[in-house]
Amino acid sequence: VVTLGCRLNIHESQAIRDNAVRAGLDGITVVNTCAVTSEAVAKARQTIRRISRERGGKIVVTGCAAQTEPQTFAKMPEVALVLGNDDKMRAAPWLEAREKFETGDKLAVTDIMAVQNPAAPPIESQDGKTRAFVQIQNGCDHRCTFCVIPFGRGNSRSLSPDEVIAQVRRVEATRVRDVPHCDAPVRRSPHFPRVRCVQRDMRRNPTQRGFPTVHAGRRDHGRFRAPLLSR
Repeated sequence: VVTLGCRLNIHESQAIRDNAVRAGLDGITVVNTCAVTSEAVAKARQTIRRISRERGGKIVVTGCAAQTEPQTFAKMPEVALVLGNDDKMRAAPWLEAREKFETGDKLAVTDIMAVQNPAAPPIESQDGKTRAFVQIQNGCDHRCTFCVIPFGRGNSRSLSPDEVIAQVRRVEATRVRDVPHCDAPVRRSPHFPRVRCVQRDMRRNPTQRGFPTVHAGRRDHGRFRAPLLSR
């Protein structure tokens, strides 16, 4: 998986890798794209062409640019399949990919605005990484001038605190020790007050050893140990 763009893409790329492996898709390359600027979309096209020259094989394109400009990538002869931003996180499109390779049907992009719940499949491994991202929220309800992100990620939708905690528990089992959480505007989440309560509970146990450090990255520089206790 070749990842372009934000921390949320980095997090999602691990789920993409797990889905592709479970579907038995050996020998393919997945490009998880960014669409935050026109330069990012151009970089995605350049990356696809370079991979085709250097590696060959089938290329699956997904991510924000694939969601906002699916036809752009479907027209590229190097591309075997274009998956939408929500589709990439679900098992079924990956299980159906081999059939699409054979039929030449390149598009599997659903309406991102119709998605109500974020897909957050369990990530089973971290490939030896020392840092793992945890998703809290996806999408955005703002419609800022020139910003394409809502059309790439849809409307704001949040995981529940219990789902977030379950993610951290899985990360803890992989022995990862640094866990930034990734989101769009997490403060827009209806669960934000409860998430803050979870964070406060974690901060009350700052000296616990053997647990990952959970933090919000650039938006909130506070870091705290996350034993999660009985939650």
